[in-house]
Amino acid sequence: MKTTTLLFFALIVLSNNVLSQPKQYSNRTEIPNEYKWDLTKIYSSWDEWEADIVKLQKEVEEIQKYKGILGPVSIKKGVVDKSLKGKNSSKPEILQKVLDAKFNMSNRATKLYCYVSLWQAIDARNPEYTAKTQQLSSELSKLEQNFAWFEPELAALNKEKLLEWTQKYSGLKPYHHYLSDFFRQREHILPEEQQKIMSKLSSALSTNQNIYNSLSVADIQFDKVKISTGDEILCNSPSVERFLNTSTNQRDRRIIGDSNFKTYIKNKNTYSEIYAGILKSRWATATIYNYQSCLNNVLDADSIPVSVYSAFLETAPKAIPAIQQYFKIRKQVFKLDTLFKTDLNNSLTQFRKVYPYEQALDITKKALSVFGDDYSKMVDDFLKPGNIDVYPYPGKRNGAFHLRVPEVQSFLLLNFNETRGSVFTLAHETGHAMHATLSNLNQPLVSKDYPVFIAEVASIVNEIALVDYLVKNVESPEERIDLLNQEINTFFGKFYRIAQLSEFEYKAYSRVESDMPIDIESLSSVFDSIEVKYYGDALYRDANEKYGWFRTQHLFNKYFYLFQYATSYSAALCIYKGIANEPDHIMKQQHINKYLDLLKAGGKDYPIDLIKLAGVDMTSKKPYTDVIEYLNSLVNQLEKELKAIGKI
Repeated sequence: MKTTTLLFFALIVLSNNVLSQPKQYSNRTEIPNEYKWDLTKIYSSWDEWEADIVKLQKEVEEIQKYKGILGPVSIKKGVVDKSLKGKNSSKPEILQKVLDAKFNMSNRATKLYCYVSLWQAIDARNPEYTAKTQQLSSELSKLEQNFAWFEPELAALNKEKLLEWTQKYSGLKPYHHYLSDFFRQREHILPEEQQKIMSKLSSALSTNQNIYNSLSVADIQFDKVKISTGDEILCNSPSVERFLNTSTNQRDRRIIGDSNFKTYIKNKNTYSEIYAGILKSRWATATIYNYQSCLNNVLDADSIPVSVYSAFLETAPKAIPAIQQYFKIRKQVFKLDTLFKTDLNNSLTQFRKVYPYEQALDITKKALSVFGDDYSKMVDDFLKPGNIDVYPYPGKRNGAFHLRVPEVQSFLLLNFNETRGSVFTLAHETGHAMHATLSNLNQPLVSKDYPVFIAEVASIVNEIALVDYLVKNVESPEERIDLLNQEINTFFGKFYRIAQLSEFEYKAYSRVESDMPIDIESLSSVFDSIEVKYYGDALYRDANEKYGWFRTQHLFNKYFYLFQYATSYSAALCIYKGIANEPDHIMKQQHINKYLDLLKAGGKDYPIDLIKLAGVDMTSKKPYTDVIEYLNSLVNQLEKELKAIGKI
């Protein structure tokens, strides 16, 4: 998954190490092949890719012969004939052929998309890849429109009869959960012509997000600011993040942070109008699909109870005392009279360490050995040359991500810079790869993909395993303090800040659903009240801080997505602690097996039920209270360690 900084100094980075001087490359050709992807594993050439597009086009044409005969449904003007609803004239073999074709086409389309996406990632400046992306997007749009008849026809069939078929006919057994879930959501399925209209409108409905991305990324211009040393710093987000991690001058940190913030604030009214447009279009879409709220619309896709969201928001404030204690510790260490947001990133010690890539591989393998020999072997096999694109260079995409290519394997993109943060990124993305691999090996095509709600669990479990390994192998008190501080910052970024943003998102959508004002000041007042609740007097906030919400890209580009970082973090911590804290070898292996059962299960069930396979109940508040108890222990241990070396 792509690594994204939600707020450049509000979500704390994984490592406080100063960036070392890693291997520097001016172009891709300088990099040895062992540190680059081997994309011939997907297609041997672009000609083969083009040939696969032709195959997809033929499959789309072939599937059209089933239109109108899947079930007894009248397709006049796209309206299902309700008098025929529930009467089966279809046959199980016809249904199987249509479903097999649907998922095979989706599989091929994903493979095509992955190939061009991976090439774009390693050569973003090449216009050829942009053109090929547009070519493929056009084909996928045609596929969607030409298959718009499928859901209305399927919805007209008899649910009980179809589910009986999934028990009786071996070819339909893999589709049981898919069909059961489909009929659960039947009331939200539109007639064919209406679905075609919504498909055609999908591009227009995403215009506001595109405008936001252009304004906040492509067109944004940051100032250069002179600091106390006489140096000038370009105040874009990567430079500011690095500066806040390393600077020992509070005034300089504040100047740099404020400059970055003001670049966004000058367009505050435009950002507000964009978000208002997003809120309105998403609420309109939810009502068109017969949902009572936007949150219901999102959660219903995976049958997640709204109570899961509510439980998180209700429990999260219990972390306030520990975070405020942590803020007090930071003030003491740096002898500050006032603590600003720009004071939350820099290291509590002078600990620094460089991690060459080969050492990072070794550390990752050792840390993940806690999950047993079978898991370790898969990690070893995956971390071989050809699967990971390691080093940065001009023209390569920033950040990191994992991508599973159907029928092939997983690929990781890194921009490895020899910091501890890069080691954590490697472990994180390897978690995604192991989840995808185990799902792929154990699930049929229809359920290989798993819900977003659990997509981050495996990656965060790996992060927790890595920090546990490093803490157990520290070489100095300063290193232990640095790791404890990192874990607290991880909680801050993956849980505490997420709670604030999730509450804001919930209240913003509630306002549009209730016809309440959603102008810049109304929304910013909501955001301000939430930050006051979570920060109190422990952290200084000036009057403009209430506008900080529009720097959070996920609010604009995603849709009730943020809270899943916190649920995944909570589930991951519970899973790992169950394994690591179990003294009995047999019981420990049982915990590992339960976790691997989750990874093997793919998307064969709803995410709440899948996580229960690993022994975690996300419908209760316990995962969140356990995480907060973990935070309390981290802060108390950090305070003890700092006192032991005379830092406070």
